[in-house]
Amino acid sequence: MHANLSLALRLESASAALARWSAEIHPSLFPESAATSIPCGSGTACFLDESSPLTQIKGAGMIAPTFEGDIDAAEAFYEERMAPVTFILCPFADAAIFTYLSRRGY
Repeated sequence: MHANLSLALRLESASAALARWSAEIHPSLFPESAATSIPCGSGTACFLDESSPLTQIKGAGMIAPTFEGDIDAAEAFYEERMAPVTFILCPFADAAIFTYLSRRGY
């Protein structure tokens, strides 16, 4: 099996869906949880808590472009929750997201 765009889309879509699901299910397991998620372009910005390794953005720039406004919204989402902004990007993601993020110092 070789990595290609089709495989990358499947993996990134699954990863973004898992992030959304994690944010949805977390409060039922931990009632004090403030877990939530928002769309970030075609990906998902997930927040479980400030120190969770699942508090990150997945799938951005894969199915559709992610614009600077999407990045602004994700940064505001994490800033509200005092959590770091972490993008997990696939090499097959739309090239513009890499440009936008590098301009911001990521």
